[in-house]
Amino acid sequence: MTCGRLIKALCLAAMFIIISGPTFAGGDPLQLSLEKKQQELNAKEQSLAMREERLNALKKDVEDKIAKYNDLLAKVQDAVNSFEKLSGQRLDNLVKVYEAMPPENAASDIAALDEQTALKLIMKMKPRKAAAIMANLPPKKAASLTTGLARLGKNIPTR
Repeated sequence: MTCGRLIKALCLAAMFIIISGPTFAGGDPLQLSLEKKQQELNAKEQSLAMREERLNALKKDVEDKIAKYNDLLAKVQDAVNSFEKLSGQRLDNLVKVYEAMPPENAASDIAALDEQTALKLIMKMKPRKAAAIMANLPPKKAASLTTGLARLGKNIPTR
């Protein structure tokens, strides 16, 4: 080989190396870095997908529990409403009984009741009947009930 041909061959080899880029035993370091980053991104994406699945399962579980508790709350509210309605009806019936009694007898019976029950009865009575009964109560009981009625303010019977 002549010197000119040798130089030409070396120049071609150098150009090939420059064009193809540096090569090492493991390949191009830039390519390896990109592949490593891609693997990390894939791993993170997979991890996020698993977390998202777990969160969706937890969300569904919470939503199911909320629906279950809302149903239970509605049933309890229905039961409370039924109880209050029944209690109101019973109280209305008691009011009618006490209003039908002579005021002296009703007063002695109401005097024996606890304050809350007596207040509920007096409040539901017609004003004339309530006044007649209150007039026949012992003074301390009448004063106590009057104080309770005043505390309740606008709920004092005025029919």
